[in-house]
Amino acid sequence: MNLSDEKAMHHEVALRKVQEIAAGYSAYSETTEVTSLIHRLLAERNIEAYEEKKEIGSWFIPIHKKE
Repeated sequence: MNLSDEKAMHHEVALRKVQEIAAGYSAYSETTEVTSLIHRLLAERNIEAYEEKKEIGSWFIPIHKKE
């Protein structure tokens, strides 16, 4: 797998995780690359989530806005 394939795979994984968060589910990221992409994609989509950092990865928990 070359570098561009790896980046595309990370982007696809991060996008799926952001879709889960947007749907109200928590998502887990094991790598710093995917975690960074999740942060960027959440910001671009104006989706709020709490990040709980662990030694081996991060949980993203959606923040439900009260209406």
